[in-house]
Amino acid sequence: MSNSDYIDDLMLASFVDGQLDKANCDSVLTAVEKDPDTRERLYQLRRAKDLIKIGFEHLEAPVHTRSTPKQGFSVGSGVGIAASLLVLALGFGSGVLGYYCSERLADDSGNPPALAITPHPHKDRVVLHISESDPKQFDAALNYIEDFLDKNRTDGSQIEVIANSGGLDLMRTDTSPVKQRVVAMMRKHDNVHFIACANGLRNLHKRGIDAPIIQDIDTDKTAIDHIIGRLHAGWTYVKVDNLPEI
Repeated sequence: MSNSDYIDDLMLASFVDGQLDKANCDSVLTAVEKDPDTRERLYQLRRAKDLIKIGFEHLEAPVHTRSTPKQGFSVGSGVGIAASLLVLALGFGSGVLGYYCSERLADDSGNPPALAITPHPHKDRVVLHISESDPKQFDAALNYIEDFLDKNRTDGSQIEVIANSGGLDLMRTDTSPVKQRVVAMMRKHDNVHFIACANGLRNLHKRGIDAPIIQDIDTDKTAIDHIIGRLHAGWTYVKVDNLPEI
């Protein structure tokens, strides 16, 4: 890729936020197709945004008051939330987004990062994240698990599905269209685990929604803590709405 074709991180962030016009979107898509580095940076930014979203899902939305506008990034600035978060990640390298640039920061400073992530994650240990209430995504997730089990028959292979927000509908007895399939998987395979985010369940309870979860599904873990813990241990993170081939 020539210097004139380089896509910087702010442009990638705007792409993730859906804030680019068609011409710039096409430029990003062309760069992603041709350049592995651009493709990897886009993937890392998308993953960072996913973690930020689940990390703050339990917080109440702030009440906005009229005030004098300040300089800097804002939702309507054309740069987008993801770009602001990326700047924070590159600037501090710790907290929720620290994993995104931990390897780079460790190389530059010579000091270990706050959260070290294995640069080459284990392909036979996968944490599968779903956050949308979409029957097609539910089927896609379970199909992915079956393919994973078929291609990873060695001892030690494991796959987990962790759901938050709308994805909890996958694991609720009153909403899941694939409940019997989930139950059958858990009974048949001791290396397949399903986790319903504790924060997501608390949010439903606050709204007065009873959310009965399928028996034997873990409800004690929060999505953000569990995913980051798995990344730290070298697991591969996969988002259900962007499933790669195994």
